[in-house]
Formats: sequence, C-alpha cells, structure tokens
Amino acid sequence: MSTWLSAPGQGLLVRRTKPVSPSKLGVFSLCPLRYVLETENTGAGRTPGGLMALRGTAAHRVIEGLAGRPHTSPQELRQAFCGAVAQTIARRDTNSLIRLVFQQLGMNALFPAGQQASTCQFIRKVLERQAPGAAAGNRQRTALAGRVRPFAFGSERKLASAALDMAGSVDLVYKDSSGTVHVCDFKTGNVLEADGQPKHAYLLQISAYGLLAKDMLGLQEVALELAGPASRWQEILGGRLETMARQAIATLQARLPKLQPVQGESLAAPGSWCESCPVRPSCPVYMRALEDGSAAEGMLSPFDVAGTVTDIVSAGEFLRLRILTHSGKRVSLSGVPSSIYPGLAQGIKILGFSLGSYDVLARTAFPANFYIFRPDDPGASAFSSWLGVGQN
Repeated sequence: MSTWLSAPGQGLLVRRTKPVSPSKLGVFSLCPLRYVLETENTGAGRTPGGLMALRGTAAHRVIEGLAGRPHTSPQELRQAFCGAVAQTIARRDTNSLIRLVFQQLGMNALFPAGQQASTCQFIRKVLERQAPGAAAGNRQRTALAGRVRPFAFGSERKLASAALDMAGSVDLVYKDSSGTVHVCDFKTGNVLEADGQPKHAYLLQISAYGLLAKDMLGLQEVALELAGPASRWQEILGGRLETMARQAIATLQARLPKLQPVQGESLAAPGSWCESCPVRPSCPVYMRALEDGSAAEGMLSPFDVAGTVTDIVSAGEFLRLRILTHSGKRVSLSGVPSSIYPGLAQGIKILGFSLGSYDVLARTAFPANFYIFRPDDPGASAFSSWLGVGQN
C-alpha cells in the first residue's frame, strides 16, 4: 500500500503504514512530518548520510560480526573496520560523493588514522561490554509468552509487539548473572548532555525498546543501557521512563493513525531542527520558505540555496557554478562532480542543501561561497550535500 496519496488541491497527503519505530520517537517529538518522511518508503527527496552515518553503520557491522570476541587484536579490528567501510560504500544506495572520494583517494581521506583508532577503541569497548552476556546469551533462549518460538539473546535483536503497535531492532539484548534482562543501544557519539543526563531522543528510544522487551518476553523488569565511546548510562525501566515512553507512543498513534491519510503540512513543526533535517527537500513548509527567499530566522539552514545558475566554469571533472538566489544574493558553488550531477547548464533552476562553506563573513551572514568536494581537505567535503535541478 502506498504511503503517498494525491488529491487535487489538498497538497501533500501522507499516511503511516508501519508499526511505531522506537529509534524515531525523538524525531517525532520534534516534527511528526519528518517522522513519516524518514520511516516510510516514500521515495522522498533527502540529503544523503555523511561520514558520521557511515562510521556508525560500519562500526555496528563490525560489532555484529565480532560478537563474543572481546580480545580481537588492534590490527584485526582496524582491518575489520576498514573492510566494513568498503562493504558499506559498495552498496548501491551509498552516498555518491563518499564513493567518489574513497575510490580516488582511499580510506584515509575519509577517516584519518586517529579517527580509525578511536572508532576501533569504541568497538573494543562494546565487544567487552557484550562479553558477559552476549557470548553465553547467544546460547541462552527463553520462551516467549504465548509463543512456541523461543527468543535468542545477542546482538541486533528484532523486537516487535502487536499490542504496542511497535517494532524495531536493538543493538544488544542479554541476561546478566542475576537473570536481569538488559536492553542496550550503542552510539558512536556522546550519549549524555552537558549536565550528565542522557539525551532525550536516546532516552525515548531505549525506553521504548525496554517496553518491547517486557511485552515480548513477559518480563516484570528490564534494565536499559546507553553506551558511547566516552560515556555510558544505565537504569531500570521504571514508572517515570515507562510513562514517558507510553505517552510518546500514544501521542504518535493519535497524530498518525495507522493507514489513515493525514495532510502533510499540518504535521510540519518548523524550528531550529529544520536546519539539519535530512528530509527538508520534501517538506512543503521548508521549501516554500527557501524558494521564496523568506527570512525564516532559526529555521532555514545557512548552507541551503535556491536560485538560478548564471555561469559554469569547468575544472576537469569538477564544476564551479555561480548562482543568483531567489533573495537576490550571488553565490558560488565549487567542486561539483560532473559525474554525480550531469546536465548542469546555465539558466537552470537549482536547489542546494547541506553545502559546505569556506567563506562565512559573520555568524549571521549568508555564506558567499560554497563547495561540495574540497580538494585541500577531502574529509571536510560536503558529504551530506544534495542538488536538485530543473528547467528555467
């Protein structure tokens, strides 16, 4: 069943076809439309994932592959991480600019040796954290309440509940020596705020996974864990956290009734988070502000542009564009790979998202110059950039 519905004069209509996603509850709390666009297979325009997303995907691939092997040597860890990066880049849906840089300049252009080492240290910590439960946990199985199929503990466990209308995969589920079930989620960044409390989106996510585990396994108690390279948080899923998660789920189900069409614009919640929203190219509210050249303070990203290409200069396989924005500003965009964006020509309308900037006159100034590929520092290229082009 299609996620998108079209009706003359009604604008963008969307509907939720899938169970609630625990990992996206934090996204819903910011903007319900973003939740729909990110979780449903809509074919919506979106900015591609950058290096942080690639590193996280590769790290999780290594963790899953080496589960139960906490004493892997540093050299083996590095080889495994580099191999996972290469495998991820080889996927057809990978970021085209990341693939281009990797093919031309290699691994170190994406992740310098220091980043590789710190990522491998994080992987080692996770493997050590898994060891008490994961190695034995893969052999431990417990019967699901009301089901014949047992549940196998270990990494990348799929959890689902028809009663909760929720489903997702969590990084690790294991039993400790006391028999307490732990639900763990690993992050490649800091899991804590500056005040030492867990980030709200992460807390919602792990609490929802805890509810799933309790429902699937018929548990009275479950422990929650968040772990990052330099920080960790753990707590029993109690009344406060359970209430928070249940309220978030109920609110989502009320705003997005399953299989019922909803007017997309009514779900949009503009705010400062719009600047980094990966699906803003599909948001009618954001696009209207960008294309009209509106001064939407605290909403529009300073690294997005909408305008007309006035001039093109070729430099080998890369192009430099001069653009007149709808708001009347003249900007340049350098390092545009012609292999990724063919058909660029003078006079076309262009939309640019998540462009890299190397000339910002002041914190509030509109950047005068942008880039996509940055030859002097390839790792600082605008890997999350996305260009949309059309006829004048």
